[in-house]
Amino acid sequence: MAGYSRENQRQNEALQKIMDGGAPEKRVMVGYEGDKTGLTEKEIEERKISAEKTDVLKEARMPWFCPKCDRIMKKRIDNQYYRRYNHCMDCQIEFENELAVQGKLNDHIKETVKQNKKSYLKEMKQSIEEWKKAPDTVSFFNQVRPDGYSLDEEQWDVDKDHINQEIKEAEEYIKKLEESI
Repeated sequence: MAGYSRENQRQNEALQKIMDGGAPEKRVMVGYEGDKTGLTEKEIEERKISAEKTDVLKEARMPWFCPKCDRIMKKRIDNQYYRRYNHCMDCQIEFENELAVQGKLNDHIKETVKQNKKSYLKEMKQSIEEWKKAPDTVSFFNQVRPDGYSLDEEQWDVDKDHINQEIKEAEEYIKKLEESI
């Protein structure tokens, strides 16, 4: 018989058992955790850690429906809009259209550009702080011997005075940019 699945066969057999007076088979429900009293403390702790990871991943996932308008977010571009604005592209279009009607769209665009510039300057400051913490020597490992597993270490000295001078110039430049924003 075409289209006859194992699940249909299992259901028919279970119904036949019940009609014959027998007990149906017991099935395990997916997602049901049952009684946790038989678990060790280690197992309980592992489940807590797993639940925390699940919660973190839940925040990273995009929902099926827009939280603002409850429409399905099925377009690819909705992913980008949800990550950026926490709603779908249609909601963002409506928001920007409303700003345009009120004559506030240009102010909104200027403020967005300003925030992007501030974010860029913040990233630049972080990279400068990383440069300040850089070591005086840098090591590189090269595999040049024919034996296939030996490594030669090459050490390069860093001109700290030159780097400190460049860091100072970069910090002054960033200060000027921050003042102009």
